[in-house]
Amino acid sequence: MTLAVAAFGADRKLGFHAEFPFAVAGVTLPAGAYTVERTMPTAPVVTLRNAATRRGTMVNFATVAASNENNGKPAIVFFCNNTGCSVAAIHNLVGGASHIGFEPKVKDPKAQMISLNLKPVQAE
Repeated sequence: MTLAVAAFGADRKLGFHAEFPFAVAGVTLPAGAYTVERTMPTAPVVTLRNAATRRGTMVNFATVAASNENNGKPAIVFFCNNTGCSVAAIHNLVGGASHIGFEPKVKDPKAQMISLNLKPVQAE
């Protein structure tokens, strides 16, 4: 999977709150508040961390590409269908790049893409 974040300093974290459980890197995570941060500056690796439990999952995204998705604002995108939701991409995590996890190949009329804006969170 791939994630992207806008140009924030290396010590800055972004966060989101998912109202639903979701899968990423083969792990299903519960609904809740999460932080997102680029783990390695030279690799497409991102860490998602549950704000309450502080447990994290590292994700090595397949593709990182230039992007102006979400009007250049940081966002995490989920692909949701009748089997649940999965992280599909993270846009504008660092320097206008998008980390792409997968492109949905199945044309499910009940499937939807859900985009949540990422917002700065306080350092701990």
